[in-house]
Amino acid sequence: MSKKSKIDPWLYCNPEYENAFSMVTADLLESPKYKSLSHAAQAFYIVLATHKKTYIQRTALYKTLKDYHNLTGQPIEDFDISVKSGSYQKLKKDSPYFVIPEKQLKAYGYSSQYASKLKKELIEKGFIKVFAFDKGTGGYCHAFSKKPTIYKFVNDWKK
Repeated sequence: MSKKSKIDPWLYCNPEYENAFSMVTADLLESPKYKSLSHAAQAFYIVLATHKKTYIQRTALYKTLKDYHNLTGQPIEDFDISVKSGSYQKLKKDSPYFVIPEKQLKAYGYSSQYASKLKKELIEKGFIKVFAFDKGTGGYCHAFSKKPTIYKFVNDWKK
């Protein structure tokens, strides 16, 4: 019988976040693209990867994906949204999508303007991309203006 590993208690203060952690590999840290990011963008990338594992994020992503499909007229079942958002735990499948509402940015110590600058850098270097509700480039729609942007982690930085 295998024993479930625990996160060292000095790495978190709220038990709710005990399982919200990210693994950072030496491969990532040594990659030329990662090293070309500003130090702030490197730290922000790790914040985003860790935030993606939280219950708060999965709940927000589920709601935002549902809104996206309703606004675009694309029919989708609640089960499919829960799978796509990573909320359906029985599959043990992690979703590459994430949202980071302004409230969470502030909780992590980032202003929305500074976070936008860092997200832009991560997009340009191939670490994340916009999936839906893009407010900064083409495809803007007034109905999207109050929705968090849906991002997706991508591997383009490996190229």
